[in-house]
Amino acid sequence: MVNLSGRGYKIINNYHGHEFFSVNGPDYLNRSLDNVRKNGNGRLLVFTNLDFLDIDNPDWTRNTVAQLEKDVKNGASGLKILTTRSQTNKKS
Repeated sequence: MVNLSGRGYKIINNYHGHEFFSVNGPDYLNRSLDNVRKNGNGRLLVFTNLDFLDIDNPDWTRNTVAQLEKDVKNGASGLKILTTRSQTNKKS
């Protein structure tokens, strides 16, 4: 079984006047990975997800790549880009 949304998701209300869909932080993913290691090792895979909340930050790419590397090192098996991104979020 594959969990494509290892970071889960959250809604941020009134983000620059809009509702914004985002993912939880690395702690959420690490708890998911720990749970899989304890209860489903060898049977479950957990993917990580990108956080687009701070995409206008000039360091976003560097920070995101570093976080993806940590996620994989911690046990994430792949990357899933949530499809709602293209429907609701636009770069300002």
